[in-house]
Amino acid sequence: MKDIRRQLLILALYLILTFNLERLDLNGQTLINFRPYFYALVIAGILSMLVFPILQRTSIYILLALWGTAYTTLWLVYARENGLTHNLQIVIIQFIFLEASIWMTYELTNKLNQTESTLNSLITNIFPNRVMDMSSASKWIDNEMTRSRRHNHPLSVLIINPDSQQSDEKHPMFENLQREIMQHFAIARAGQILSESIRQTDLIIRDEKNQFIIIMPETDAMSSKVIAARIQDKFADKIGASMNWGTASFPDEALTFEDLVLRAQTDLFSQLGVQLPVQQAVARQSDNIDRRI
Repeated sequence: MKDIRRQLLILALYLILTFNLERLDLNGQTLINFRPYFYALVIAGILSMLVFPILQRTSIYILLALWGTAYTTLWLVYARENGLTHNLQIVIIQFIFLEASIWMTYELTNKLNQTESTLNSLITNIFPNRVMDMSSASKWIDNEMTRSRRHNHPLSVLIINPDSQQSDEKHPMFENLQREIMQHFAIARAGQILSESIRQTDLIIRDEKNQFIIIMPETDAMSSKVIAARIQDKFADKIGASMNWGTASFPDEALTFEDLVLRAQTDLFSQLGVQLPVQQAVARQSDNIDRRI
């Protein structure tokens, strides 16, 4: 946390310095006059680094080269008016300031990602579970779907969306951080409960919406609903929280994993009273099954 605070302070001081250098003057003359495209590149560089995770995983040298190329291109375009050697020292200073902004923002995002990774590891050790992400589970999903088709065995998908409960005690200054940390703990605890409630042959996946997708081989529609009800009771008993769920079964309701997830999501929506996604999904499922039959 100290490293994050230090990086934030450095970046804040840098922005204050950059956007106020033009206010400095000597004998009524401005010492430095930055071009508008320089400010636009600084803002775009910082915001893109903070918003897009793919840039945070890119090498810093590649990022410096990309933004340096963008700056050089704009400089060449605007330099046609006055010549390449006009205010060359300002051009060099702008280039250094832009590269510094990219480097400092990269260091900040790197510290934030390291802190998040450490927090996730800590929470996982506190609440061990068998939850996988979608990319790690893709091979297992393909194997289970292939086996169910080959042997004509049932397979069910259960989507669980635990209700998030916030504490009544609010600290305005740290409200967002507090909410995020509590969400991490809640997700890990929910994953632990699910791991204890299902069979070893079942697979638990967490998607990008923090919903849990459980793949249950050799399980028909009726059995999946019984399992969902049992898990719901455990949630209420162990953490005092409710959950929303939806199920879909192969081959009665859908024939592919994607359609099973969509059908289960539709079932979940229907319990929440959402109508439009349900109608669209049901129509799609019916069309798919009719075509395949």
